[in-house]
Amino acid sequence: MEISRNLTNCKRSEEVVKEAEKKVDDVLWESEDRYRTLVEDMPALICRFLPDGVLTFVNEHYCRYFNKKREELEGYNFFQFIPEKERKRVWEHYTALTPENPVITYEHKVLAPDGTIRWQRWTDRAIFDELGSPVEYQSIGEDITETVKAEEQIKRRLEFEKTISRISSRFVRFSDIDETINTSLGEVGLVSGASRVYLFLFNNDTTKMDNTHEWCADGVSPQIDRLKNLPSAMFPWWMEKLKKPEVIHIRDVSKLPAANAEKEILESQDIKSLLVLPVNIKDKLIGFLGFDDVMETGVWSTEDIALLRVLSEIIGNAFERKRSEEVLLELFSMMSSRSYPNFPLDAQ
Repeated sequence: MEISRNLTNCKRSEEVVKEAEKKVDDVLWESEDRYRTLVEDMPALICRFLPDGVLTFVNEHYCRYFNKKREELEGYNFFQFIPEKERKRVWEHYTALTPENPVITYEHKVLAPDGTIRWQRWTDRAIFDELGSPVEYQSIGEDITETVKAEEQIKRRLEFEKTISRISSRFVRFSDIDETINTSLGEVGLVSGASRVYLFLFNNDTTKMDNTHEWCADGVSPQIDRLKNLPSAMFPWWMEKLKKPEVIHIRDVSKLPAANAEKEILESQDIKSLLVLPVNIKDKLIGFLGFDDVMETGVWSTEDIALLRVLSEIIGNAFERKRSEEVLLELFSMMSSRSYPNFPLDAQ
């Protein structure tokens, strides 16, 4: 009887254990289900990956971001989305994690599905085995491209303003206007990212023009020697704009009308986009300042154009000052070359 009672108690214990295990499994399943639902609904990039970069899990947002199905991602290496030059740095970030310091946040570039370069910020948490070796990483990320662009624009604008201020100071006390212009074109070319920066000057009646000063980025062919004594009539639309005076902002040279006389000339110099500002002395047009991009089409911001207007005014003022000094020197020369009669003093 005692044995029978013990067996019955054992069976009941087993049933209790099984029921408890089932409840635990149900709770875990429900908890995992809730966790998965939460992960899938989060507007963030979430993934898990092995130490070699092979993805073991991605959420729906991750799939949408890279425009791929889940089965095209899980089991594949995420380094395929990272530019080659960035890969070592990313690897060094997450492999530096230890049981004492298991979390890291970092930023890197990524190749978007449309071929563009974007920026992401990731926070990785390493999972270690009992020996302290990493077995997997859980990671959550976000696209920060617009933030990075905004920061870069602020930094670039500050640098642009410093450059214009430095150029303005240089023109206050120049001795050689040609050297001063060439140095200034180089500085503004570097900070603006232009391929070529140049100055054209007109003759007195604006019927002819010469490319007098030029700066070119590395690898960009100079054009200054072939752009001399050009008839202004070759550029009717261009001249009309400059005389108003208006800024010429061509975002894409290839989209100019075929009948536009300037289009063929610009394309012969491999120019993709450009910005041109009139240079005046008072209200008289004396030339123009140009910024070419031979690499890609693009748009100049209103802030950049405003700063470059200041530069064109600085150059115009410099030429006005130079011409005034030349007139004065000529006047002094005329006065010193004249002979005046000597009148004898009255002895009385």
